[in-house]
Amino acid sequence: MSLVKDSEIRPRFLELIRELRSKVFQGIKKKTFKGKPCSPAMFVSLCQHFCDSINKGGLPEIENNWDLVCRSESNRIEKRCLEDFKRVLAKYEKMRPSEVDLKAFEREAQEFSVSLIKFF
Repeated sequence: MSLVKDSEIRPRFLELIRELRSKVFQGIKKKTFKGKPCSPAMFVSLCQHFCDSINKGGLPEIENNWDLVCRSESNRIEKRCLEDFKRVLAKYEKMRPSEVDLKAFEREAQEFSVSLIKFF
């Protein structure tokens, strides 16, 4: 579909596709597992673990797979937070001590932390 220009497609078809997209995205609810929010990456990983277990002729061990997915997600978030915080620190490391405004650093670090919480 992405290779075809909209002008080459019947207008009614385009209208119906837009309506379908709208209905799908409005009806999507955040996935949870055991009462915890499940990111798209976590959901895909969990499904992959289930499929792998079934394809090997076994039954998925939901508890074990969930623990693996949570551990993996935790490691990913920790790595991302550390990388991002290092970028914030790098800006201040280049300054002389007399140039560093600790209040500005504290404010920036706090804003950074809040933005990460909203992201995850």
